Amino acid sequence: MHRQKKIIVLAAMVAICCLTSLNLRAQTRISSPYSRYGIGSLNQSTNARTLGMGSVSQAISSNLDINYNNPASYTYFDNQSFVFNGGIRSRQTELETSTQTGTASYTSLGYLQFGAPLTRWMGLSFGLIPFSNVGYDISQEYLLQDIGKVLYEYQGTGGINQFYIGTGVSITPKLSVGINATYFFGGLDFMRSSLFPDSATYLDTRITDHQSPGDIGLNYGVLYRTNIGKSNYLKLGATFSNKTNIKTHRDYLVESIKKSSEEVITIVDTVAFDEGVTGDIVLPARIGAGFVYGKKGIWELAGDFTWENWAEYEAFEQKDSLQNSFTAALGYEVSPQSTTVSPYWKKVKYRLGARYHKSYLELRGTQLNQYGISFGLGLPIPKSASTIDLGVEFGQLGTTDNNLIKENYIKMSLGLSIFERWFIKRKYD
Repeated sequence: MHRQKKIIVLAAMVAICCLTSLNLRAQTRISSPYSRYGIGSLNQSTNARTLGMGSVSQAISSNLDINYNNPASYTYFDNQSFVFNGGIRSRQTELETSTQTGTASYTSLGYLQFGAPLTRWMGLSFGLIPFSNVGYDISQEYLLQDIGKVLYEYQGTGGINQFYIGTGVSITPKLSVGINATYFFGGLDFMRSSLFPDSATYLDTRITDHQSPGDIGLNYGVLYRTNIGKSNYLKLGATFSNKTNIKTHRDYLVESIKKSSEEVITIVDTVAFDEGVTGDIVLPARIGAGFVYGKKGIWELAGDFTWENWAEYEAFEQKDSLQNSFTAALGYEVSPQSTTVSPYWKKVKYRLGARYHKSYLELRGTQLNQYGISFGLGLPIPKSASTIDLGVEFGQLGTTDNNLIKENYIKMSLGLSIFERWFIKRKYD
């Protein structure tokens, strides 16, 4: 009966993952004017634990956490265990220009991940993680001679998700390698309108662009660990993703419309309609490296560097104003020494980190920078190896110079890490 119960729980988790993937196709998970460019705002693919540590990930490995960014870490699952990581994310943003301010917020699924050992030297993981998010609503008004007021409106929703399955293999007791096969799917909806409310001569125009990617990409990882002294250790990690052409279907519609003062839209004529056009979204090569230095069960210091070649990005053979980007991050985690009779706060893991990101956005001659500091807690669940994790990042993206927008944000992630020993042979029935 106990074994049957665990099988039912596993089946339910897989069903949740599949159903959530369907819901993610139409979900708007962000509100940012900068998500208008490229494929939107990129997800960091980190969990609540690593968010509190500056989003480090290149050399992170644990029997309690699943690190998608480096599949070589899957070899660290306990031989008779099953791990589930799930979490939600929330972001509160203040949008600031040189003359105005506004606010935006959203909450969405952060990640669903499963991990287990296959043998003593091989681990498996699969899960669902958002890859990019699009969500914006922008309007610009101009006054033109002989025409009057002209209003340009831009809206975007959707995003790209990734369902992955990967494995890690121990080459030696110190060296592991791994690979993820990721299926990219979702929907990107872009709409822009040109409105002439003061003119009886010019017709309003609306362009709707729907893109539905669906293709597979690969990413690779390597992880090396060695002991230093009696209780300290050093981990070195590296990852690589090659340039990938993601097959995408596109519906492109151009219409003449008339928008009334009551916001009622009347379609006057269809100017152009291309349905089911097949093309590629080119995702760039990515390389990263990092380290973890720590003392077993007490503390860890981690650092990362990641570079992405976004200058080679294309969508349906069209370039965008994207540049190569890089990220540098540093994180620290400490857990006071404790025993089974220690106060609860001595069993808690405390985390902090910092992150600098030169984004792929270059607008009006300015490549946008992002800065963040983060904090986190790992709260153990009594009588269990499972934990509840909380990560918070305070950050800033962009600038008010050159008539750009600065985003001051608070990003939060709440996660659950379930650790169960499922594969122990029972001596008695």
